[in-house]
Amino acid sequence: MTYYLLTALVILLQIGDMMTTMYVLNHGGHEVNPAMVWLFSKVGVLTGLILKVVILSGLAIVVMLFSPMGLIAMAVIYVGIVGWNSYQVFIAVNQK
Repeated sequence: MTYYLLTALVILLQIGDMMTTMYVLNHGGHEVNPAMVWLFSKVGVLTGLILKVVILSGLAIVVMLFSPMGLIAMAVIYVGIVGWNSYQVFIAVNQK
């Protein structure tokens, strides 16, 4: 049960990453991940973000089955990413 909740958390963090990234990009920010910059150039920003959410959510499900510690690592990494993006959103909102 705990692993299902952790997987759900990782999926929600993926969605949070997508939403905060869109906000930052729409308000003058830029993507710093070279892999995502490449993907955006190939399929566009929204499609690239949706693909990333789908792929990494699927990966989270696979990791849950084979490596619970890997799932914890994914959650920790994405808490940091969403936290950083949220900080960028906070700065953007308070500069107005």
